[in-house]
Amino acid sequence: MLPGPDTNRPGGRDLALVYRGPASTPGCAEAVAAALQRSRWGLEVRFVGPREALSLEPDVLAGARLYAQPGGGELRRAHRKMKRSGDAIREFVRSGGGYLGFCLGGYLAGRPPASGSSRGHRPLHLLTRRPAGPRRRQPGDADLERPPP
Repeated sequence: MLPGPDTNRPGGRDLALVYRGPASTPGCAEAVAAALQRSRWGLEVRFVGPREALSLEPDVLAGARLYAQPGGGELRRAHRKMKRSGDAIREFVRSGGGYLGFCLGGYLAGRPPASGSSRGHRPLHLLTRRPAGPRRRQPGDADLERPPP
């Protein structure tokens, strides 16, 4: 079961929303959707976007467990296209929804790089905290060993 808001989906399948629109490269959304459909989570996958049956709005996101932002394209252009949806995505994540960013979708979620290469970019700021440090070892953690040379 994925983290996120409770949903009462038919058949008990969690909903994953995949953005498809001008802030991604053609074909990327379909590849992300196919990967999610093949995943072990048994997700119901639907597309959201400006030309889709589902719009990227708070009430649509509220019914999902996961929002996936595919990659492709140029950062400034993608930001301009996603700017209006930023508040809805941030609220979805704050409410416990999952965000999965591929390539450019990851950049949109975080802070801009210190290099200044993304001047004018106001990211979604989903990743605003520094990691708390190394995670404590949990029962069931696997030991990974380097194979002998």
